[in-house]
Amino acid sequence: MKENKCSKLHKRERRIGFKLFVVFVFGIVFYGYVLSALSTKVIAITPSQNAVNIPTGTSIQIIFSNPMDISSINDTTIRVYNERTGLQGATFTFSQGNTTVDIVPIDPFTRSEIVTIVVSKNCKDDTGVNITPFISQFTLASSKASEVFVEKVNVFVKNNPYDIIVGDWDKDRDIDLATTNKVESGGVTILANNGSGSFSITQNSSGGKFPYSLCSGDFDNDGDLDVVVANKSSDSVSVLKNNGGVFTKFVTLFAGNLPRSIKAGDFDGDGWLDVVVANEGSQDVRILRNDRSGGKFSQLSTIDIGDSAFALAVGDLNNDGDFDIAVSRWKTNSIVIITNNSDGTFTPSAPLQAGIAPKSIIVGDFIPDSFLDIAVGNFNDTTITIFKNVGTGIFNLYGTVGTRGEPFALTTNDIDGDGDVDIISANWFPSIVNILKNDSTGNFSRSSTEAVNSQPKSITGGDFNDDGFIDYATTSDGSDSVTILRIVPYSSISGNVFWDMNGNGVIDNDDTVGLPGWKILIKGLRNDSVFSDEEGNYLFKNLLLGNYTVQEVIPLHWQQTFPLQPTYTINITAGGSTFNNNDFGNFKFGSISGTVFHDTSNDGIKDVGEVGIVTWKVKLTGTQIKDVLTDKKGFFLFTDEPS
Repeated sequence: MKENKCSKLHKRERRIGFKLFVVFVFGIVFYGYVLSALSTKVIAITPSQNAVNIPTGTSIQIIFSNPMDISSINDTTIRVYNERTGLQGATFTFSQGNTTVDIVPIDPFTRSEIVTIVVSKNCKDDTGVNITPFISQFTLASSKASEVFVEKVNVFVKNNPYDIIVGDWDKDRDIDLATTNKVESGGVTILANNGSGSFSITQNSSGGKFPYSLCSGDFDNDGDLDVVVANKSSDSVSVLKNNGGVFTKFVTLFAGNLPRSIKAGDFDGDGWLDVVVANEGSQDVRILRNDRSGGKFSQLSTIDIGDSAFALAVGDLNNDGDFDIAVSRWKTNSIVIITNNSDGTFTPSAPLQAGIAPKSIIVGDFIPDSFLDIAVGNFNDTTITIFKNVGTGIFNLYGTVGTRGEPFALTTNDIDGDGDVDIISANWFPSIVNILKNDSTGNFSRSSTEAVNSQPKSITGGDFNDDGFIDYATTSDGSDSVTILRIVPYSSISGNVFWDMNGNGVIDNDDTVGLPGWKILIKGLRNDSVFSDEEGNYLFKNLLLGNYTVQEVIPLHWQQTFPLQPTYTINITAGGSTFNNNDFGNFKFGSISGTVFHDTSNDGIKDVGEVGIVTWKVKLTGTQIKDVLTDKKGFFLFTDEPS
């Protein structure tokens, strides 16, 4: 049957229409790509992305690709979040034709915390166009500690405490705690710090059934830290709003089936903290978007990851300026990386094989190269697996370290203050905490172990007693308590090696000459040696608690005059002690020599051919009186004579 002309015309029109539609769609996509490529971006930031060991007094500098509308830049469009104290106020100054902004925090940062800078899409360039959002993090420097726990305090909290976090809930500059209570009645226990590192329960806030995990953040941007709780048995998330240190349940919303872990992060770059939830039952990860109405959330994205989602970690894993996600899958012995595509969508990776039953996961720049690596605690084979970030968000297996127990929770800190990221592991059985030291290349070794109350399920860190050193807190599911572990600060022993010019064994005005290059020995818990500097000073640092003796190695023709005993004995009983003025005085002996000869020319000068006189007695008088006989060449020598 032949087609009529009208039918052919309609087909032709449809083909032309389809081609025009394709061109139109392509044009829109291409136009969007061009706009994206030309939009103003952050091209540099200081401190750099994922930098560690940053001084607490640091300021922040951001450089944009184009001049900015400075009226659009303030502490609501560029937000600085402190991990433990929340939203940070700041002052802003502009330079370089308004392409550079310098940010000075109003309050100082605190040691060892992670700082997050959110350059939101609400910032505009000088043409009025919104910029591409950008997120960066850096970690502040730690004080050098001894890797040994000196004090252990247990706080009874009841109701099966499970997860634990830190935060300054009442804004008194002391680090407080909050725990979930893994019981049907649920709730969160708030523990207030009295300023010296002692804690008392101030509130048991209501929540959903069997809350497992919680996270903190200033979700309503009112200046204090709120808390969001994942309730496993009620498949929900509860938002607890903070009002001056008092928490009130604000809203509860569906989160997925059996939520096990929850973390905070600004996943869409709008300057408001969102949350991500790992759901073991529905086998997915869900992003709950902050709707900017005072702490309410709506679902942004659901990512199917296959099976047994358990623990979460959040960070910019490919250094593209937004938050990505890592999730452990404990039943399939693997982890999945979820990449943020910067457009509200997320892409999961193929599973990466870990150890057996990975129940904890953290990120950190373990192999120092400014890219976040991943550490996974493998519960059933008592190991931690390290995955190296090769620089594009792709991870390769790097190494494994044993934990001497079943790791249920991990945290990070530069615990020894050497500039790299160490790992602290809370092991369910035996109930211990391990410190795993980083050798600055991503290889870890156990440096110390401390027993805690039974079945620890979570661990977190903060300077609880304001001594400049990070302490740790673990929950004990088996004994209804929180264990506080305090680190021992290193101690030091020092002194001066000097020339006791008059040999009186006392430091006086004549004794002003330090003796450089003298070897000083320390023995006891540590056996070591140092050499005195150009002024005679010596120092033994990084000493642990214990007994030590210190002594000098005396060169030939010298005699120790101070102290009367040859050594100092020092017992270090308190961390952070300094033992100064362990000085050593020394007296140098001299020598007198010459030749007795037959002066045949009678000119008072020993000429060639004039021979020495053998066994001639030479007498010394003065400070010492003694005599010697000349040798076969007429030579005599008085040694070890005082000045």
